[in-house]
Amino acid sequence: MKFVRGAVLTGCFFFCVAGSALAQSLVFAVHPFLSALELHERFQPLVDLLARQTGHQIVLRIENDYATHIENLCRGRTDIAFMGPAGYVEASSRCQGLQPLGVLTGAYPYLRGALVVRRDSSLEEIAELKGHSVAFVSRELTMGYQLPFYVLHQAGLCLGDLSRYDFLNNHENVAVSVLAGRFDAGAVKYETYENLRDGLRILGLMPEVADHPFVASAGLPQAVFDELKGLLLHLHESEAGRAILHGLRFDAVQIHPVDDADYNSLRACAKCLQEQEVVSQ
Repeated sequence: MKFVRGAVLTGCFFFCVAGSALAQSLVFAVHPFLSALELHERFQPLVDLLARQTGHQIVLRIENDYATHIENLCRGRTDIAFMGPAGYVEASSRCQGLQPLGVLTGAYPYLRGALVVRRDSSLEEIAELKGHSVAFVSRELTMGYQLPFYVLHQAGLCLGDLSRYDFLNNHENVAVSVLAGRFDAGAVKYETYENLRDGLRILGLMPEVADHPFVASAGLPQAVFDELKGLLLHLHESEAGRAILHGLRFDAVQIHPVDDADYNSLRACAKCLQEQEVVSQ
């Protein structure tokens, strides 16, 4: 199967809006947790709205991989980024001055994920994965690797106990590979499981963490930051805004304020996991 990645997609762009900050050209980047086509369909309406409301030219870019996503944000080649929690923790450890704009939340306020197997699998407990194959998404992802690794560790397993494992770039690829029998189990976000729950079964749930943040680069002018933050935090107040939120994620209801400190617990977990991974490998 061929997966489409690395698309550079543009939004709706220059409008003279009274009272807006001096118009600028901005890059809005998204990490590749789904196919580029799917991410374009989800995020382009938001980019178009922000462009119309601010008068800034905004380009939507779907990154090729998670490392590039972080690198571009740290080097100022990205102005606004939508990131996974683990990606934000990694980025904030590598570059100073990142500014969270808000966090996407659903009716359920936390990010959820699961280790899944085929519905007809004989596996009943996580510890039974010893000697079996597991698909992950990417080493940089919270639900796609870091928390699943932690769950395996708590069950007494390390990567060496698996028959094999691989990183398949997005959650859909992992779910489809498990359904096709190419892997015995896979780590996916809960949304992906719900979309394919007729063929999948939860082997184990992952710990809950703060959800995906929208992040501004250190170089984004304060006036532009304030303008974008205000629009994002009030998006749910209009019918059009609620439609955009629902398009981003089926259960999304609002973008809430978020502080860097809200990710301190994940930072502690990530540090622990890094130490455990060195030992287990």
